[in-house]
Amino acid sequence: MLNFITTLKNKLRCTVEIIRGRVQPFGAVLLLFLGMLAVSFGALPHKEFFWMRCWVSEWVIIALVAFIFIKDWWFKAFLLWCLYLSAGFIVGRDPSMNIGSFITFHYILLFLVFYQIVYDRVKKVHINFILNSICVVVLLQLIYMYFQAFGIDPFLKSNGSHPEYVKYWVQGFWGHTTLSSAFLAITLPLFFRRKWWLFILPILIMLFLTQSLGSIAAAMVSIIFYFFFVIKNRMVKVWLSIVVVTIACLYGSIFEPHNFNLNNNRITYLKTSISLFLKHPVIGYGLGEYKIASMAVNKNIKGLSSSGLQHAHNELAEITTEAGVPAGLIIIGFLITLFIQFIRRRTYLAVVMMSAIVAILVNSCSTFLFHTPLAWFVLFILVVLKKEVSYDN
Repeated sequence: MLNFITTLKNKLRCTVEIIRGRVQPFGAVLLLFLGMLAVSFGALPHKEFFWMRCWVSEWVIIALVAFIFIKDWWFKAFLLWCLYLSAGFIVGRDPSMNIGSFITFHYILLFLVFYQIVYDRVKKVHINFILNSICVVVLLQLIYMYFQAFGIDPFLKSNGSHPEYVKYWVQGFWGHTTLSSAFLAITLPLFFRRKWWLFILPILIMLFLTQSLGSIAAAMVSIIFYFFFVIKNRMVKVWLSIVVVTIACLYGSIFEPHNFNLNNNRITYLKTSISLFLKHPVIGYGLGEYKIASMAVNKNIKGLSSSGLQHAHNELAEITTEAGVPAGLIIIGFLITLFIQFIRRRTYLAVVMMSAIVAILVNSCSTFLFHTPLAWFVLFILVVLKKEVSYDN
């Protein structure tokens, strides 16, 4: 019976692929033709008729990429929703007036296309090489940060720029304490693998030296998550989790009291995002428009400049503010689906990679990971996890 069902599923899959292969070319031509008709008859008004046709042609190609090339349905939905928002932002405006939205959308497009390429090309035999390579980069960063912690930084001193930072801050290769510590936090679970665990303690010590509470919290939560799925004894899980939480809370209350409370700057930033979200909950303010939008509400929030915030320091809040509730729901739906896949196929490597995803999610509540080059490390972590929990790899 099981063999019959498997055979039937394979035949149905082959039939669907054949139909898609024959229908898609005609669908592409039809979609492009309908787009041109829409422009010609004024359904998409624009003062520059030539530019509008160019935009429609590009949108059709991107829509086809989403339908045909991007395989994850959540990513398809996210890309198409962002395309809708970007197109709506451009229609009726001069394209030169919305460069921020244009750049943000194409960055999202590049990220998703690159993700699909890497996912399609990476095989199981490549996974260890990828993870080991990331670990080597982390260790190089760690060594440099320890030099900085002891006041040794030839790179920063040689160019004469802000040498006082060497004494007080550990900035790493990123040149930013928060981002360097975030890099350590989100990659810490990769060191839970055999032969790499010796470096866990030096990484944790450095996280505390950076005094970056968001990164410390991300690392602690990822460790608790890892304990929950790896350790079988329930009491051991509970006590280890209590120890980890106690260490984090003691550190926050003693060394970071100005941040370890509900009046810290990240909570203040969140007030801006909530105020903006309530004004345009469905379609948001437009991709890449967070800073411009925040100028209108910051003047009413104590402790914030009216010049606007570059980022919300909370990725989900920022994308929901810019792209509305549908974007937020798509991201949440993707994460829920990913967790269900993880539960169904819970290998040791899957636990390690899911712990890294948990660290990313926690850290993204206080930083802007996806607006930095760290996003590309996140991409590889996500690819490895999806490969591990998917049945079709």
